[in-house]
Amino acid sequence: MKTETAGTAGRILLSMLGRTWRITRLRPSTGLKGNSVLYAFWHGVQLPLIFTHRKLDIRIMISRSRDGSLVSAVCENMGFGTVRGSSSRGGVSAARELVDTLRAGYPGAITPDGPKGPAETVKRGVSLIPRRSDVPVVPYGVSAFPAIRLKSWDKFMIPLPFAKLVISEGRPIPPENCNPKTLTAAINSESHRAKLAASPIASLTISVIETAARMLTPLAELILLFRSAKERRERRGFIPFNSRRPVWLHGSSLGELKGLLPVIEILRSSETPVFVTCSTPAAREFIETENLTGAYQPIDTPHAVGKFLDRLQPSALILAETEFWPILLHETVSRGITAGMVNARLSRKSVKGYSFIKPLFSNILSCFTGILTDSWNWVCILNRPETEKQQ
Repeated sequence: MKTETAGTAGRILLSMLGRTWRITRLRPSTGLKGNSVLYAFWHGVQLPLIFTHRKLDIRIMISRSRDGSLVSAVCENMGFGTVRGSSSRGGVSAARELVDTLRAGYPGAITPDGPKGPAETVKRGVSLIPRRSDVPVVPYGVSAFPAIRLKSWDKFMIPLPFAKLVISEGRPIPPENCNPKTLTAAINSESHRAKLAASPIASLTISVIETAARMLTPLAELILLFRSAKERRERRGFIPFNSRRPVWLHGSSLGELKGLLPVIEILRSSETPVFVTCSTPAAREFIETENLTGAYQPIDTPHAVGKFLDRLQPSALILAETEFWPILLHETVSRGITAGMVNARLSRKSVKGYSFIKPLFSNILSCFTGILTDSWNWVCILNRPETEKQQ
């Protein structure tokens, strides 16, 4: 009886709090078909998701602990079905029940690092659930500002009244591709994307940059008048519409494109479509000489970047060396496009320059799946004190 009362009280309080939140949802351009899917997110962000996904008849796995009983009561009051069990207690039977539920066509949800952590570490056996039920996994990331973070192992998040709440939904992971490493990377990527969108400092920084870019657009157009018709068209984002969702590779100069050739050859050998962009005339000529599909990089304005990405629809971005164009990269990661960097090099002088936009720069780089570099300078941007100790 006490649990039922607590569940009702929790539903009322959460509903009152949730109705004040300003909710932003980030979704991939390719959605799901059908209801049978397994949602995955880290343990500390359940509270806002219970509100935003209420009454969807989702079956969620919850531990058999006393705290789990209270959470279960609230969830059931909010329209969820519950499967009781965890890695420490009743996990096998709960996993079997969840598999049966997913096979029956119901959506499910799981926190792969619960119930006791360590945080953001996928537990052994979690990947067996989507494989045995043959359903895709949708990674979720959640962030809010302002919010309270409890001093628990999962840093449980409670968005404050009228907070900006960002929920980032990733592309579905096929069951055969779901493993701890892939799932961890996917959830972390969505978590960073949500954090980028929720950060007031990062949002303010990109707004200032976009405003400055709009003011400088007439000057950019004037400069383009002295360029070829092809370059003017491509710099403005006018490329042919692409329905193949290619891997987009970018290198500024001829040397960077030559460094990307081994990656391009690997992709082409696997029949993966590629699209190459550059910044210099010599590099553009090289793209044509190598019989590659490509174009000049669009100028870094909201209009040109938006048109370019709308037409290209890339499945991923591979960036060579240090080509940090804030509007282009911010829009890329905000759209949920997988991004990575190869042969990344950054001088100490450049580190000081990027430090002026560190809140934006670090949040964007955190959304990258990987940065292949042998220099500590990249880490300096994200965590300078620890890096200096290691150096």
